[in-house]
Amino acid sequence: MKKVIMQGASKAATPYKQHSVQGITGMQAMREKNKGCSVLFADIFCGDGMNVIDGQEINGSPISMLEGLVGALLSMKGAPSSKYRCLFADISEGRATDFLPQRVRTWADSKGLELSDDCTKLLIPLKGKDGNILKEKAEVLLTFAQASAVETVNWISSVLRRRDKRRRACIFVDPNGPKHAPWEELRNLWDQHKRKVEITAHISATQLKRIKGAREVGKAMPQVPDHVSAMIGAFKGAGGWIRSPAGADQWTVAMLTMFQPRSDWKKAGFVAIDSEEGADTIRRLSLTAKEYNKCTK
Repeated sequence: MKKVIMQGASKAATPYKQHSVQGITGMQAMREKNKGCSVLFADIFCGDGMNVIDGQEINGSPISMLEGLVGALLSMKGAPSSKYRCLFADISEGRATDFLPQRVRTWADSKGLELSDDCTKLLIPLKGKDGNILKEKAEVLLTFAQASAVETVNWISSVLRRRDKRRRACIFVDPNGPKHAPWEELRNLWDQHKRKVEITAHISATQLKRIKGAREVGKAMPQVPDHVSAMIGAFKGAGGWIRSPAGADQWTVAMLTMFQPRSDWKKAGFVAIDSEEGADTIRRLSLTAKEYNKCTK
């Protein structure tokens, strides 16, 4: 097996990102439980499932996604009518296909969960409405792929184009830098399937603003949004949540959806995109400090 280089981790941003992924995934799983859907959770820059901060290992986004999904299933009363599947994809050789399944195995063992020998099926015990354990277990199908983000988004689009209207996709996007994200493909996916798809993006607002500066001096930056407001505006009709920034690079998490969450998630730093607080958060993330102070005087 070849050694792979781990994705970067930020002391300020990474722990809150993992908390966000877990919480949003759990919310999405609970919301879809009785809709008879086939729900795909996809991490298109999944890495190898682990981050190291100050010498301490913490979960990567695939494990956080599984934590949220399994937590939701364990809290349900009765078997869900929807079916769940996870897709973990990364372009680097071995990250998603060799290292990540090992980490999923270790994680499942630590939780006492049953995982198939080939790591493609996770079985979750279910409770009945009376609180007793059911004989039936929920299945979560797992797919590990070596693929670029563009390939993965296009594959998801092809799945959603099938005639079955009950397919849903919840996509997590966490590129190493804004220019690496498949913006054009994500926008096309949204335009075609906005009622079937939700996109959660972990993005540095500061890095996006640097894109704007590069354009102003004549550098070509095709498809990359100038700032957070432009990023959200590219997904026409999207509402959802946005999180307060973390660290000097202003890392934020935005969940874009046609189906507005019923309430804010303020205890985790999230506010509704279409609220007054959301508008102010987006403005702060989209402007320089000087520009923001000027427009708020």
